Amino acid sequence: MGYVKLFTASCDTTSQPDQTAALNPEAGEVEWMGGITLHLRDQLAAVVKDLREGPARLDVHFADPIDRFGARGVCGNPEAVNAGIPEPTRGEGEQGGFPGLNPPMSQQSFHPNELGTTILADALTTDLPLFGYPRTDRLR
Repeated sequence: MGYVKLFTASCDTTSQPDQTAALNPEAGEVEWMGGITLHLRDQLAAVVKDLREGPARLDVHFADPIDRFGARGVCGNPEAVNAGIPEPTRGEGEQGGFPGLNPPMSQQSFHPNELGTTILADALTTDLPLFGYPRTDRLR
């Protein structure tokens, strides 16, 4: 599974409660990070192709979720990626997911939220038949 574009626009606010846009990049940085994401996607896809077509002929596959996410990164509408979460979330302890940062930041920052994980699951279940796996209507 490839990565998604974390930021699809710049913004000063986020629509997600208890999250902050203070760490969001500016417009030029959004474009640069999007380009890096596309480069990473292309590199991962090339490695998978080499493994499939190389001497070992490995049965590996690559699913690209970028188009499925569209403009729903941080600052998107609706956002499918968490913005910065400036406090620990359940299970992280008082110091958050990155001890030493002030304020503490959750490891859930800049990762897919519930909508985002649903998009990733749909991408995987949609692409599995393309890889020779049986079709399934729902993950169980």
